[in-house]
Amino acid sequence: DDVRAAHADYHLDLAAQACPELGTPEFAPWVVTLNRSYGDVRQALAWSLQHQPRATTLRAMPALREFWYRRADAREAARWTAAMLDGDLAAVPPHLLAEAHNAAAFTANVANEDLQGGLAHADEAVRLSREDRYVPGLVFALWARSNILFALGDMEAMQAAACEALAVCDEHH
Repeated sequence: DDVRAAHADYHLDLAAQACPELGTPEFAPWVVTLNRSYGDVRQALAWSLQHQPRATTLRAMPALREFWYRRADAREAARWTAAMLDGDLAAVPPHLLAEAHNAAAFTANVANEDLQGGLAHADEAVRLSREDRYVPGLVFALWARSNILFALGDMEAMQAAACEALAVCDEHH
């Protein structure tokens, strides 16, 4: 168990280290690194979900959400976010939960399945990001909300969400 815990910590920390770069134009080297290590990252996630507090596992969530998004890997995002959002989430910081909900919203949008469920995830990510004043999560959530509303045909709400996302970007950059 000590070796598995060390393995999980190493690979989840590796993913977490990628986060600052994955959301920038300099993302490619980290995508290559995470692709190379992704089998180990998956093993780390599986072990951590079974043996560590959920907040410990979800520390890698911002990077994983961006990684899955960059790879357009909705199936992988769906698999892991369902497991991550199942269990005791009371001690998980709101920004990490927001990223899990963002990944679930991304999954619904890309797969064009359960769009209402995806919209609920995007709305929860918006709420949690605002609660934690977590700007990257808020922008992604608003953009996800906008894309899902577009798929649902609600152009007025889609435009409002997209404009709010742009306003948040303007305010913080």
